[in-house]
Amino acid sequence: MSQQNKTQIFGQQITITEPTVGKIRDWVASTETEEGRRQLDSHLTVDHIPITVFSLLTDWDEIQIDSLTLPQLREVLALLREKVPDFFAFLDPLIQAGVAAKKAAAASLNPSLST
Repeated sequence: MSQQNKTQIFGQQITITEPTVGKIRDWVASTETEEGRRQLDSHLTVDHIPITVFSLLTDWDEIQIDSLTLPQLREVLALLREKVPDFFAFLDPLIQAGVAAKKAAAASLNPSLST
């Protein structure tokens, strides 16, 4: 059972929901490419966090999320990190591994990038 936390930010109510394992599994599966790789870092991101995380963890729709500025998204992200720390403890290493793999792949194609 997921827990919910209602709060206010930017004068709007936001409900933050800790996702169940099943929801996380579905969300991660939605990031899979045709080749079977996870592309968590290739989506539109804020501080390497896929923007789809905002709709996964909140009751805000795409219009509400799209109406925010990048600094506001970072504030919401900080709030989400505070309220749902276990999700980010799971997600952050996956994101870091994806970013590192992309850097390594780019460096192997162009060795001058690794210096």
